This record gives sequence, structure tokens and C-alpha cells, in this order.
Amino acid sequence: MPSRSLTVAAVERIKPPVEGQADYFDKGYPGLALRVSYGGSKSWVYFYRLHGGKLRRLTLGRFPAMELADARTAWQDARKAVGKGENPARRKPDVADSFASVADDWLKRDQAHNRSHGEVKRVLEHDVKPAWDGRMIASITRRDVLELIDGIADRGAVTLARRVQAHLHRLFRWAVGRGIIDSNPAADLPKPGAAVKRDRVLTDAELVTVWKAASGTEWPFGPLFQLLILTGARREEIGALRWSEIHRDKIELEGARTKNGEPHTIPLSMVAAALIEELPRIGNSEYVFTTTGETPVSGWSKAKTLLDEAAAKSNNGKFLSGWRVHDLRRTLATGMQRIGISLQVIEAVLGHVSGSRAGVVGVYQRHKFDAEKKAALEAWARHVAGIAADKSAKAIQRKRGRSSYWGIPDWLDASSYGDTALWSENRWHWEFVRRRQDCRNDFLAFKDETLKSLEEGVETERSRRPNRSHFLRPDEPGFVAEVPDCYKKYGLHNLPNPAIGDQPFYVILFPSRAVGRVMFPEDGIEAGVFGATDAVIAFDLTCPVPQLLENTRQLLESAQKRKIGRLVQSSKRHPSKWLIYLRVLDAKESGASLSKIAGSDVLDGRRQDAQAARDVLKQAEALCFKWPD
Repeated sequence: MPSRSLTVAAVERIKPPVEGQADYFDKGYPGLALRVSYGGSKSWVYFYRLHGGKLRRLTLGRFPAMELADARTAWQDARKAVGKGENPARRKPDVADSFASVADDWLKRDQAHNRSHGEVKRVLEHDVKPAWDGRMIASITRRDVLELIDGIADRGAVTLARRVQAHLHRLFRWAVGRGIIDSNPAADLPKPGAAVKRDRVLTDAELVTVWKAASGTEWPFGPLFQLLILTGARREEIGALRWSEIHRDKIELEGARTKNGEPHTIPLSMVAAALIEELPRIGNSEYVFTTTGETPVSGWSKAKTLLDEAAAKSNNGKFLSGWRVHDLRRTLATGMQRIGISLQVIEAVLGHVSGSRAGVVGVYQRHKFDAEKKAALEAWARHVAGIAADKSAKAIQRKRGRSSYWGIPDWLDASSYGDTALWSENRWHWEFVRRRQDCRNDFLAFKDETLKSLEEGVETERSRRPNRSHFLRPDEPGFVAEVPDCYKKYGLHNLPNPAIGDQPFYVILFPSRAVGRVMFPEDGIEAGVFGATDAVIAFDLTCPVPQLLENTRQLLESAQKRKIGRLVQSSKRHPSKWLIYLRVLDAKESGASLSKIAGSDVLDGRRQDAQAARDVLKQAEALCFKWPD
């Protein structure tokens, strides 16, 4: 350990060792040394013994932030503390390298944009800073970190201890990168205990108890807890809900409001939408649930305690054991799976991007499952209302009819139908067919039978009938039901789910508008008629395409004149008129009177009276059963 009278120039000239560290002691200042690491960092350290014990080391600061004169002043203060029998490492530092100041800087610079910023700050303030009050960050050792983490784990908070260790590891790693400390004292430490994965799911009886207790819980937490039950959303997603995020029958959250940073749409069931409609609005506040009008609701722990107490009163004084607010999400997911909702749809409801939607699937599978999520949450709301025997919730469902169950848009809002300009004629045709009651009844009968067979042995069923639709759940786009006389009734070979309008094109391909079949013979173009109106054309792919198309047009025209007696003209499409018809049908299904339909903007320039609405309704109903050629 070299000793020399250090000068400012000498400190700057000292070169780092090839490996490890080297200490250069300042002659005339016992115990004061400049520690130089092989990476080039330089720091001032003070070696001392307290009460004649083992040799200790205190980092005073880093060069050049702490110059030679400052280091000698800090050494003098530390030496005086040792002379008084005090540990200089425990003194409150006057420099910016205290643990508290570095932690605050880390939160501001590295964690400010993280959604967990508030929770990390709370953990540091409650469990770390009090233990290391007045400590310089460079004085904290691996033993200090272990003692802190073990202390938290010993009080039974193993999960919290693991989180504290993770937070400290990131903090110290950041401090190393900023040149504040030389090494990370939390690196490669053993983790306390084992990670505890929660699996708490409320039974139906427990869910009913919580639902009814929420009904009697004071504003704003009563309806808030019920909305969490109905949507399965995260606590902060509903707790910080803004009025601007509610769009009629859905909640739309931006990426900044979700855990995974992705925008998330939460369809509202009839019960959830009615619950929101009845909520009071606090002044001009943007928040739905607020007590101040300026900030979203807080005090979850107190609210949960009040809810538990209310639940215990209705449960013979027995408290529900070991459940948290977040467990309501798991309860919804488990309950949905139990009532027949597919895993993909459940993950979409929860806003998950892992599981079945992770990896390559998540990159290429971009379907949003909006219609399926709507149907799933409607089914879940019916289940909750049913087990809770909630007359008010059932009344809401009766009042609003069955339209939401079948994925029918809000007839008062034309934009809720989406961009109808992009709909094919097959899609328009399907929209009218799926509004027929016999179509829905046929599908429900098949669905009930299919679910029963799936429960009895899905593998046997799939191996016996290995077509594609049987690898889908009934509530997924593309699933088709094998309904007797389906073609005769609906013009389709198999029946898709009437609750889903946006079906893959191949399951709503009405034969009257099918693309046709193509064969590839070895030579020539030939046209042959194989029945009343079917023609199969063979193409010679060695011929130029324009010539093939022109010859094909001539052959088709000749076949039409010969078999039908005339050339068939394209049917006129009337998308604007068809949309009016759909909205009138949906208005009638939702229970709207003819007078109410006439008084809305649906008829679009027609006579605004009940008779006009009745005439349009008859025309719309006719389209459901006979589509124009």
C-alpha cells in the first residue's frame, strides 16, 4: 500500500492498475487513501478501527466530484467521530451520495415512467430508508443488504422481501453505471424463500357475499367493487377511470393506462353499463370515482376492510379468508372458463398479451376479439346476476332485451356498426340472417349439444369429426354448426355463431355469390355445364392472361344465354338503405316503439311517423328471409 503526499496534480496523474484495485494513502492523513479501480474510477476511502476492533473502510466520496481538499475535510470529520467512539458510517452525510438522495435520484431518473413507480417508492420509504437512515450508499455492504432482506422475510413477508431485493438490485446497478459506487452489493444474492403464486379464486357463494356487501358499501367503493367483478379489470384501471374513457357500451383505455402498455377495450355488459349510468358526477371532475373531484379514489385498504366487515355481517360473522381485490380478476377468468368461454377470449377480456397470445402468435394474430369479449362479459354478468339472485340486475337485462347477447350494436349510434363501407355483400346478407330468431335457436340447440359432447370427451369428438370448426369453441369466429336443412333455411352449408357479425369470409360464403371452382387441365380452354347453373372452366396457364380472360368472358356469356336465356346483370347494392333496415331491426329487438324509431335519425329523411317506421320494419324483416338476386 503506497504512501505519499498527495497533490491535486498527482491524483489526476495516477493511472489505474491492470486489474483489481490499488489504494494510495495520503501521507500525513492516517487512514485516508485514494482507491483506484482497474476501470479508471477513483474514490476517497478512510480506513479506521472502532474500539480497537477490526479494520473498517468508509467511502467518503468520488473523485473528481470530491476534490483532495474536500476529502481531507471529510477525513477530519470522520476521524473526530472515531475519536468520540462513534461510527462515522452512521453519521448523517452532508453530501449527495447518501443512500436516501441516490434512491430519490434513481426514482426520478430511472423509474419515473414505470407504472410501478409509486409502489417502488412506497416500499423504499417504508422498508428501506428507515433502516439505512443517514447511511452513505458506498458504505452499504452485501451483509447490510442481506440483513435487511432477511428481516423483512422473517416477519412473514417473503414476497415483499423478494421485491425489495429486486428493487435494490436495480438501484445499485444504476448507481454503478452512474459512477456513484464501484460495485453492486445486491448482485448474486440468494433470494429469500420461494415465490408464492396466488391461486385464490372466490367460490360462487363467496362472490355472492362480496357482491351483496358491495351493494351496501358507501360511495364510491360499492359500485367500484361491483364494476371490478363485472369487468375483471385491474384495480387502477377502474379506480382511475375517466368519463372521457367511457364510450356508450365500452371503456377504451390508452396504452399509458394499462399494465402492458397496449390500448385495451373493455366492453360493458348491460348490467355494467346500467351501473355506470346511475353513478353521480362529482362537479366537473374528469374522474368517475373520486371524493375530491381532483384526484382518483384512494384508500383501498380501508375500503377493503369495510367491505370485509360488511361481508362478514351477512356471513354469520365469518370473514372471507385470504382474498385480495386482484383475486376478482382470477375469479372472473376461472368462472368464464367454467361457463364455456374459450381461453383466447378470456385472455383478451383480461388484456393479457402472454399465454396463448405470446411469441409468434402475438406478432401475427392481431384479431381484437371485440365481439367475443362483449358476448363473454354479457354471459359473465348473467352468471353473476343469476347466482346473486339480483333482481335489479335481472331487470336491467330484461329491460334491454337480448340484443347485447347476440352482439347487436346500439341502434341509436350508426358508428357502432363500424365501417360498413368495407362490408362485402356476403357480410350484409349474413347480418340480416343472424338477426332471425330461428337462426339463433338452431345455433343454440347445436351449441348446447356440442358443449355436452365436449365435456364428455373432446378428444374423441375431435378425432371422429376432424374438420376445422371442431377445433374452435362455439363463441369463436369461424365455428360453424351442422344444422339440418341449413342450406334450405339460410343459404349456407353450415351455420356460424349468430352472435358474431365479423365472421371469416369462408363461413358466410353464400353459394349464389361464390367465386367458382377452377381446374388445371393440361391444354386448351373448355367450358362444360354440369347441372342447371354450374360451370367449370379449365385454363391453359401457358397462354397470356388477357387472352384467357377474354375467352373466358365469351364462354361464360354463351353458357348463360344457352342455359338461362339471358345475361345476368349485377344486383344493385344499397348499403345505406341496408344500414337503415339493420338499425330498425335492432331498435325493435331492443324494445323501442315505432314512435321512438320514427322520432330518431334512423329513417334518414323518410316520413317521420309510426307508419313509415312500420313500413321500413316490414321491408327489413323481408330481407332477413329473402335476399335480392
